Amino acid sequence: MQDAINKLCSDNARKNSKKILVDMLDQAVDTNLLVKNVAKQINPIITREKKKDRRGELCGLTWENVDFKDKLLHVRHTLCYFSKDGKYVFEIHDTKTDNGERTIPLTDKAFWVLKNKELENRKLFLKEKSH
Repeated sequence: MQDAINKLCSDNARKNSKKILVDMLDQAVDTNLLVKNVAKQINPIITREKKKDRRGELCGLTWENVDFKDKLLHVRHTLCYFSKDGKYVFEIHDTKTDNGERTIPLTDKAFWVLKNKELENRKLFLKEKSH
């Protein structure tokens, strides 16, 4: 996410994109979909892919998209933000085109960042279940 934000064309675009992302994840925390808002401490996750990743695709990633065994990231969905019934909502949708679906090899750094986050999430889940 950090890399995607850094690649935007202006400081204003970067500031606005981060604000939307932080606001969106704050809503997810408030509704107990997430434990904490990771966008407030964005750290880059670097892949071997040289193409520019779309922000919606990065935000649409789930743990099911990470193949820890083969060190791969499967891009299959995108997070969309649009007006629906008079309100702005976020929804996960398939990528816009079949070419949007792809598999990206993870660098060692990205693998370990994701692995540590996954382990941290598992600990939080087990901790919450025990209460």
